[in-house]
Amino acid sequence: MRGPSILIVEDIQYQSEALTNRARNAGFGTVMCAQRIAKAKEAWEANGGFDAVILDLRLDNDDESDGYSLLRWMRQHSATPIRVFIRSGYLRSTLPLESVALQRFAV
Repeated sequence: MRGPSILIVEDIQYQSEALTNRARNAGFGTVMCAQRIAKAKEAWEANGGFDAVILDLRLDNDDESDGYSLLRWMRQHSATPIRVFIRSGYLRSTLPLESVALQRFAV
């Protein structure tokens, strides 16, 4: 029996690799990574969704959109609640603003 699936959306290579290794060691059967929003959407569609997502809200390499737009997109393309773990180097400095914004995505 395969473990649950997880999508890691992280633009910093070494962090993406570390998260991938931890996810595999934790028993996730399918681990996919994306460094850009467009690639995350492609992976989502190719896999038919994921059991969990680790998401960097602010992808420095992605001028097209941010983690918030991906959260909205995933909600529209998922028949079940999504387990999303938020990562962001900027979260601590803007916590009140970020936490209020994230409440809109709670399922």
